Amino acid sequence: MPRRDSQLRLPLPAPPRAEDQPLVPVRMVNEWIYCPRLAYLMWVEGEWAETADTSAGKRAHARADAGGGSLPAADEADETTDEGAEEDLARKARAVTLSSDRLGLIARIDVVEVEGRRVIPVV
Repeated sequence: MPRRDSQLRLPLPAPPRAEDQPLVPVRMVNEWIYCPRLAYLMWVEGEWAETADTSAGKRAHARADAGGGSLPAADEADETTDEGAEEDLARKARAVTLSSDRLGLIARIDVVEVEGRRVIPVV
């Protein structure tokens, strides 16, 4: 049986994003995998039907969506803090937005922890 990683691939770079094109929310990629028609209705047509589950999810995410905390700039992160030092304690940041013009994607991470130079998404 052939191994999955031996499958041939054709690397194609994404075309450059035009300035007038919006970044696609990463969530829409997930929706497209699940159901392309639903993704089209949500992203292009702007149709959305609130359900009990989505309403409960909105309430559960209210704290994370409010934002808070901050991430240090990459050049400000301390590489050499001693273990156990007070400044080495994990800091949290909420509603962190990441985007990539190269990929044409944008995402918001609910909560991330910063430990020294490591940034870890909290699941």
